[in-house]
Order: sequence, then C-alpha cells, then structure tokens
Amino acid sequence: MEVYHNIWWNSDKTQLDKHSQLISQSVINLGLFQHEDERLLKNHVGEVNSLLNNPKTRERGLRLLGDLVPQCARQVLTEQCERWFKFCCDAVGAGRKTRNLSPACQVLTALLKDLPSLPELQRCVASKLSAALALDLSAADPVRCPATLECLYECLRAAPAQCLQHKKILEERMLHHLDDPIGVPGLGGVTQRAGGVFAAVPLPGVGGGKVGQSRAEARGRQLSQLLALAHSLMDTLLDGVVEKESHPHPREHPALHLRPLQTLTQDPVSTRLALTARLHNTLTFVAQMISDPANPAITITPDHLLSVPFRLLQVEAAVLGSYKSQEHQLLAFLLPSLHHQAMLLLRHAITRRADRSREKERRHPIQAATELLGWCFFTDIKSASLE
Repeated sequence: MEVYHNIWWNSDKTQLDKHSQLISQSVINLGLFQHEDERLLKNHVGEVNSLLNNPKTRERGLRLLGDLVPQCARQVLTEQCERWFKFCCDAVGAGRKTRNLSPACQVLTALLKDLPSLPELQRCVASKLSAALALDLSAADPVRCPATLECLYECLRAAPAQCLQHKKILEERMLHHLDDPIGVPGLGGVTQRAGGVFAAVPLPGVGGGKVGQSRAEARGRQLSQLLALAHSLMDTLLDGVVEKESHPHPREHPALHLRPLQTLTQDPVSTRLALTARLHNTLTFVAQMISDPANPAITITPDHLLSVPFRLLQVEAAVLGSYKSQEHQLLAFLLPSLHHQAMLLLRHAITRRADRSREKERRHPIQAATELLGWCFFTDIKSASLE
C-alpha cells in the first residue's frame, strides 16, 4: 500500500496518465486491496472520498476508485457503494467531454457487475437515476471513451424496467454505428460493443411463460428487421450481378431509423463504400444479437437467419472481378472482408445452437453443431426458437 500511495501522490501527472493501465493491472495481480489491513484500507477509502469531494482532485480520486472497487472488501463496498454510484453517475452526466468520463464508467461497470451481492445498490439502481445514466452514456462519444458502451450494456442489463422508456432513442443512437467505417483502428470494437448494447436494449415483458414467449417473438421481429436491412443492402450492392439463386425474403425495415446515405456522401464510389460498411456492421449487429446472453430465446425462421450469410458467401470475388464497372470492381476488393463477417455470423449461430443443445441434453458440441446443420439444410421449418 505504501508503494501504491507513493506512486499516486508523488509521481508526475503525465506519467500517471501514461501508465494508469499498468498500475491498475498491478493492483489486480497483487490483490492489493483484498489483503490489506482493515485500518489502512479504511484510511485509503477516506483519502479517496476526500479527493472525490474536491473538484481539483476529482479526476485522481476517480482513478484511485477504479483500482479500489474491483477488490474492495465486501463490508466497505456495502457501506460505500451507493455513494460511489451516485457520484459516478453525476460525473458521467457532467463530464461527457472531460477526462473524468472514462474512470467514472469503469467504476460504474464494476459496481453494476457486482450488483447481485449489493442489495443497498439495487435500490439505487432501481431509481430514476439509471434511466438518466443510460441516456448520458448513449450520447457520449465511444471512440474517445470506449468504456461508455460497456457501462451502458451493464446498465441496461441491471435496470431494464427503468431504461425501457428510452428504448427508441437508445436504439437510434446505437444504429448510428452501422455507418462506422470499416478498418479504422479501434472502431471495430466500438461497433461490436454497440451491437451488444442494441441486443440488450430492453423490450416489454419479463419472466417466463407467455410473457417470455412474447419477448422472444419481439426480439425475433427486431432481428428480422436487421436481416431485411442486410438483404436490402445486398440488393443494391449486387445489382447487375447474376446470383446463383433467388432470396425471396422481406426487404422492408421500417422499425430501423437509419440516416439516409445521401446525407453522408454524394460521390458514387463513396456511396458504395458506405453501403458496404453498413452491410458489414449489420452482420456484426446480427451476430451480437443471437449470441448475447441478454437474449435467452429468439423466435426466428431458421432459413431467414441463415439466408444472409449464405447469400453473401455464394458471391465469388473472381466472378465480380470479371465485371467491368467500377462499382463491381470495388465490391470484389471488399468482398473478403464481408465473407469473413458472414463466417463469423455462422459461427455465432452454430455455437449458440450447440451450447443450448448441450445445456439441455448434455450432448457433445460437435454432435449438436452437426444436428444444427441438418436442421438448417434438410428440414422445412416455418418457425422455430433460437434458444
């Protein structure tokens, strides 16, 4: 504890900023606060609270709190969790463009993950505070602060009833990430996390029985909208290309409020790039929705789900390369990335089905995956639950 104290109180601020992740990892590896003397730990908590109460030292206090919370003794956490949660919520609301945002989100994420064992905090999370927090997090820039999306995901899982009133605006803000460019360092993770948040946006109805079935059907309709968007995008990108088979699936997606591509770019080549990026990210959102633990069951027609990756994988780069138009040449260049994303989607579908089958009947994962392929290719199922 003495070494840790000297690092934070005597080191240059720029060095602390540069090596904060290394310091936090060392705290975790040492189990520093798990094995600390009760008196010293109490003094440290008092120092952290003093730093938090002073606007000039608040940033340092949040960083220290980020190290403390994941290993905090249960008694101390029980006493302080409600205070820290409210403080960090205020920091997020007031600091979407400040340096306090990231450490505040990290503390909130750690507290929300530990929520089942903190009844005092459960009452706080069940208040209106969670809905306001979700809106603040969704409005932040996740490129500058990726921790906001992870925190938002945990907030939606912890307080679905409170966040339900903001369902529409949360969905719209996450759907903006369908237009994130492909290949920008760091943005791939942002798009994936945004897809996870979109998959966890609360829907009406909780529990089992008819309510649980209704919720699974509602999530299935949401997934169907994404699949319809993917087919619509492929119709445009593959215009003029002779496909091996037709895909008579819905193309309308009125529930997805997307920005018109015309507002993003007017150049034909740039428009094609934007279409490809939107398709790539749509596949990411679909994969996140079918694999996210927030969705224990999704009612979807199997051939509708699998038609998107199969249709894309049937397009060959060599065939596209034989077309002379600039649009087709560009798509041929980008096709390997789309194929990779389609394969990831298939992997998520197979893993999801195999895991659920193994849980129910304790079958080997390879056997369950093989049965899924038979279920996909050799049956005529008009409706099924992906569970």
